[in-house]
Amino acid sequence: MFENRINYQAKINKNVLGINWILDLFLILGYFSEFLKGGKNLGYLIVFYTLILIPISLATYIYNLKKDDSKIKYITLIGYFILYTFVLFTTDRISTYVYMFPIISMYLLYFNLKLIKYVCYLNMAINFIRIIYLYAFLQLNSSSDTTEYTIQVAAVILFSISIIGTTKLSNKINEDKIEKIKNEKDKIESLYKQIINNTVFIEKKSSETSEYIDKMFKDFEKVNKNTQKIYDASIENERDITNENIQIHEIQKMISKTSDEIQSVKDSSDKNINKVKEGNSLVNHLKDKSFEITKKSKKVTNNITDLKKYSEDVLNIIEIITQITDKTKLLALNAAIEAARAGEAGKGFSVVADEIRKLAQQSADSVNNISEIINKFYSMTDLSAKEAEEFEKANNEENKIIDQTKNIFDEIGKESFKGNETIYNVQKAMEEVINANEKIVDVIEKISEKAKYSKENSQNVKEVMLEHSSKVDEIQKCIFEIVKYSKDLAENFKE
Repeated sequence: MFENRINYQAKINKNVLGINWILDLFLILGYFSEFLKGGKNLGYLIVFYTLILIPISLATYIYNLKKDDSKIKYITLIGYFILYTFVLFTTDRISTYVYMFPIISMYLLYFNLKLIKYVCYLNMAINFIRIIYLYAFLQLNSSSDTTEYTIQVAAVILFSISIIGTTKLSNKINEDKIEKIKNEKDKIESLYKQIINNTVFIEKKSSETSEYIDKMFKDFEKVNKNTQKIYDASIENERDITNENIQIHEIQKMISKTSDEIQSVKDSSDKNINKVKEGNSLVNHLKDKSFEITKKSKKVTNNITDLKKYSEDVLNIIEIITQITDKTKLLALNAAIEAARAGEAGKGFSVVADEIRKLAQQSADSVNNISEIINKFYSMTDLSAKEAEEFEKANNEENKIIDQTKNIFDEIGKESFKGNETIYNVQKAMEEVINANEKIVDVIEKISEKAKYSKENSQNVKEVMLEHSSKVDEIQKCIFEIVKYSKDLAENFKE
């Protein structure tokens, strides 16, 4: 603002000097022409030129040193007043008073009311003194002269009034404009401060938003990675479930086959019961025959005792199978619960499936143990058959009956694996295992469907997260642009 005022002052000084030089040149040429015509002498011309050139040259010199110097207006004005006074009192031309009018008008550019008043008052005083001088001392008091004096007084007074009024009105308008400009400046400054504050606020919030977006972007990346892991785990779980389902079906087939074999053993056991009854009848006939038969019977008894132990082992295995059945039921329940949760993690089912696989393996091992025990049972029965052959040597008289007994017990050894009651219990347990296994198969199939659904959802979540990640990246770029714009705006306002 101050710099603009200095430039404005320099422009006014330049215009004032230019107008003064133009007026002075016209006066110099006019009075030189008058000198050539003999109207003025050389001395008068020298004094006149001196009064013109000294103030205007001094003002020009000062202007070249400092264009906005306020002394320029006073030097040119005082110099011209001196020249004006000299001209007024050295000529009898009445119209000479108008020389001052363009000069005074020129100083309106400074908008200095006090200066204009002093100039107008001084101009009126000089003109009044000149009129008195012409009227009283030079005796220029004719009616035409009086009319000229009246016109001169009226012209000077009216000019002074108009110039003062114009300056006052101009100053008033300028003051109003300045006040308005000041108010606008205050508003602008207030708006500027508000813009600065808003810019700082926007920059701060944009920075905070940018940090939040950056954090959210990192969280999206973590979620995307976790989603990818869940998706990979879902695929692996689906593959494992499929494999386990195949194994469960194989186990089910094996259990069904074992159940059929147990049924066959039961049928053989029923036949053995009938054969044992026939053998008992024959043995009753041999009861009183031989002491040696009694000794051999003890060996048979010992072998039968061993068979009893093996039968107890079978019972223990049956108990294990029963426990496995119970655990299978419990694991089936756990598998159902984990299946309900498979949509979130899908990891718990792998533990349940693994446990089911272990139980199935235990069932297979138990069946193998049953097979081994049955083989031992067969071996012991065969041993009993050999002892029966010794019975034949010991009692020739009972050879025919011993042969019949041997055939009966041979047939029992071939067809019997265990007692009818034990076979029934094993068959019942196997039926329960089959039912439990069928339920497990159903649960695994449902879990497999859930796993597929979980995989599809994981894929969808992954795609959505990738899309959101892209959107967040775009938002982050916009926030960076806002932050940059806010900083640039704040720096521009500060400048």
